[in-house]
Amino acid sequence: MIARKGPPKERAAMRVVRGLLRKGTLLLALLALGHTPVHAQKTAPHDLLVQFAGLNAEKEKFVYEALLAFDPDMLLSISIPLQRAKVRTVAAIDRNELEAQLAPQGIHVVHVDGPTGAGPEGRSAPAGAQGFPQYIDTGHPEQDADNYATAKAAWIDAHPEAYQQLQPALNTPAGNSQ
Repeated sequence: MIARKGPPKERAAMRVVRGLLRKGTLLLALLALGHTPVHAQKTAPHDLLVQFAGLNAEKEKFVYEALLAFDPDMLLSISIPLQRAKVRTVAAIDRNELEAQLAPQGIHVVHVDGPTGAGPEGRSAPAGAQGFPQYIDTGHPEQDADNYATAKAAWIDAHPEAYQQLQPALNTPAGNSQ
């Protein structure tokens, strides 16, 4: 016969406590798993190119504020000489909403397109600008800007009527949607 320690009521109480501890361990484990945050897959960021008209150094902060309102965590680069912004974001940028925010400041959104890494053929010219030169990023911003300005001036000289027709699209809020 095996000698048992303590009275029978104490032994029964110890079995109950051990059982609760085992169940409690399981319960604690389940609670811990239940409070572990579940991470969903992140949306992949996309690159956009936003072309403006009427942008200058005094108005640059309005563009920053308007774009960051879509996604405060976006990566943003604004070029005043080129009248454009490069954006990397997970959010959708609504051209009309952006135009509504910027038009009171005299800044107009000519077009929003992407991805910026698609090369010149991936970027659209303003509507009605058949053959309009595209900015080509070779990694040398000053030279690229000069090349674009020269090509644009040559296009304007060769197509004055088309350029005149393009002006309303550049200067009105409703012009040239995405």
